[in-house]
Amino acid sequence: MSSSLAALALSLPSPRELLRMEFWYYAGCALIFLVSGLICGYFIWRRGHMQTYDAEAEVRRAAEELQRMQEDLRAEEKTLEG
Repeated sequence: MSSSLAALALSLPSPRELLRMEFWYYAGCALIFLVSGLICGYFIWRRGHMQTYDAEAEVRRAAEELQRMQEDLRAEEKTLEG
């Protein structure tokens, strides 16, 4: 029993190695989460940007349609007057 404990103690990394391993573990996790967040944020921003573009395009189409309707009304008024 004690020989297996001694073998286990010899196979464990030193505290300095554990700290180095923990640093790289946390640094790697932070980098993965940062990149994942940037990717997700890009797609969320892109979706919002496309919705804004769609709304602006709809406003332009509505303005053009109103302009055409005004022209039609003016032409109709002229035909009724004269």
